[in-house]
Amino acid sequence: MGAIPTYLLIVSRQHPDLYRYLRKRFVADERAQVVLDRRWKAAPRAAAGNGGDRRSRPQVDAALVSRSHVLITLA
Repeated sequence: MGAIPTYLLIVSRQHPDLYRYLRKRFVADERAQVVLDRRWKAAPRAAAGNGGDRRSRPQVDAALVSRSHVLITLA
């Protein structure tokens, strides 16, 4: 079984070529996971118990608007 990633690279859906490049670039690096932003900009759904979207990350959203990707440290 593979290692748990340490870094998450989220690429804006506006940059599919960059996403494909980064996936190839980091394919052998078990510390990194590259994902295409799948979130829609629709109104957030209420999560059970807390009234907010569990995936809501305003700073990530803002960064993806101004840049092509965001690097998040998981551990």
